[in-house]
Amino acid sequence: MKWYTSCWWVGWLLVMLTAGCQQPALPAMHLSTTDTIGVETPVPVRMEYTSGKEHWASTGTIQRRGGMSLKYEKHSYKIELDKKTGLAGLPEDDDWIIHASAIDKTFLRNTISYTWFREMSELNRAPAFRYMELYLNGDYRGLYILMEQLESTRLGLHKKDSTACIFKDPPVFRSDTIEPQDAGNYYQQTYPDGGNAYGTALMTQIRTRLLAAPDSSFSAWSKALFDWNNIADWQILLLLTNNGDGVLKNFYLYRQDASAPLRVAPWDYDHSFGRDGDYEYNMLATVVEPERNLLIKNLMYLPEYRQLLAARWKALRASGIISNEHFIGLIDAQYHLLQSATAANSALWPDNSWWYFDDNNFEQEVDIMKQFMELRIPQLDTWMADL
Repeated sequence: MKWYTSCWWVGWLLVMLTAGCQQPALPAMHLSTTDTIGVETPVPVRMEYTSGKEHWASTGTIQRRGGMSLKYEKHSYKIELDKKTGLAGLPEDDDWIIHASAIDKTFLRNTISYTWFREMSELNRAPAFRYMELYLNGDYRGLYILMEQLESTRLGLHKKDSTACIFKDPPVFRSDTIEPQDAGNYYQQTYPDGGNAYGTALMTQIRTRLLAAPDSSFSAWSKALFDWNNIADWQILLLLTNNGDGVLKNFYLYRQDASAPLRVAPWDYDHSFGRDGDYEYNMLATVVEPERNLLIKNLMYLPEYRQLLAARWKALRASGIISNEHFIGLIDAQYHLLQSATAANSALWPDNSWWYFDDNNFEQEVDIMKQFMELRIPQLDTWMADL
């Protein structure tokens, strides 16, 4: 197959003109393909990644990815390389997500959420990431986030263990039923591929137990099956970010082996920090209710779990991990780098595009996040003290 030659200088010139003639400090990924990139079928692609003096090149396949985000004009992609590559200092792998952050003009809501969750405990998993600028067949396509795909290696699964499993947005914590994307894989098991009898039986057992009223054995049962500390950290993250979409979806549920409990890893937190699920402005007029989640609802009946939740919050506050100062620090660590890159991105994908609720720019959106956190942490201090 004949590959397009990447016209690097065309994209470079565009960035120079749109970013005030300042050389971008971000890594660049150049993708070349002769095929139309669709959603269903991966197509061949050549990837070149440059970061300073480091350069990687590989071939593989690419396809568009996303759920609701598929309607946006700026596309996210999944690439599967022919060989494992450690892009941008991240652990080697062949599966990568190229996230458009089409709805979040700060490019920070996802990355701060993932960072915060990992900081809460060394056992918590969330995607590692790097910011980069993307070029497709020589054309500049904007600022993107290179992210790990949460699969067996990155979640630490022991693949020889028949009980190792991963589920993406399993409807196991819902009180209602859903129309599955794959009728043969209702619980959306991603490892092993396409689901297996063990995973289906495990999720069915959990859902049946959660739909019933908690009894005297629920505490021991749930503590044996789930990592309570991980679930408490997840609940804290949902509360802290006010991410209503994350209560019943936008998470991975996984088990590393037979001796390990089930844990949650977060995914997709761009509707948060002052924005609702439809991306409408929300400075806590509507507050997320994690109790819509059957697991959290039933755990909150238990004094032991409520005490754990309050203790986790107190410890995270005392360590400074959850603090307004730390939150500002997480923003400031990327602010100046992103400020220039978002200017170039906005020249291609305008801030007043149809899919945005308003025409705020990068700086205004960052201010919303800061204002939100000034309100949210004190509010949660009071809520946790009453547990």
